[in-house]
Parts: sequence; structure tokens; C-alpha cells
Amino acid sequence: MSISITKLFAKTDTQEPYQPIKLVFLVRTHAKLIALFKRLKCIEFDSINNQWHCFRQAEIKHITMISERSYEPFKLATLIISETRLQVHVNSFERAYSILPWLCQQLDKVEVT
Repeated sequence: MSISITKLFAKTDTQEPYQPIKLVFLVRTHAKLIALFKRLKCIEFDSINNQWHCFRQAEIKHITMISERSYEPFKLATLIISETRLQVHVNSFERAYSILPWLCQQLDKVEVT
């Protein structure tokens, strides 16, 4: 019996190899970060889970991904904010590579490091 190595790995809902990544940023001004997220159309607040989700739409519709997706918009990242930290969770290296340059540009505007 032969098993393909690619079948052994978990995949995301869009068939990328699942590789969870968490980045943590220092938040200097909580209110500025919240105001930024509210202005961006690609970021939506999830009041049930008290977190934000970044979707490939609006301001970041242009972001290219290595493989084609069967549906749009799809979630690129989950953003969790505390008073002093921003946690960015992505489910694959491809998503991290695609969104992080844009996200870091946005975070620079509100002094998140």
C-alpha cells in the first residue's frame, strides 16, 4: 500500500498546507488600533468571540496568492487585541507571506511594533 506524503498533512479550507503561525505585536495606543480596524473594510469585528477577522476583500483584494481560491472573500487572519498586545493568527505560510507586508504598513500608522 502506498500513501502519498501530501495526503498526510492537514490542509486549510482552501487546500493550502496547514501551518499555524502566531505573531505578537506591542500595542502602544489601543484606541488608535481599534479606530484603524474600524476604518478598514477588509477587517470585520466578531463580537461573539471578541476578535477581528481580516478578509481578502476591499483594500487588500489585490493581494495575490500562490494558488487559486474557489471563493472570495476568504479569511486571511484572525486578530486578537488586548490592552498591550495584538496577536495575529494565520493558518498557512502562504497567507502570512501574502498579508504581513500590508498589515505591517497599517500597524506602523498607529505605532504598533
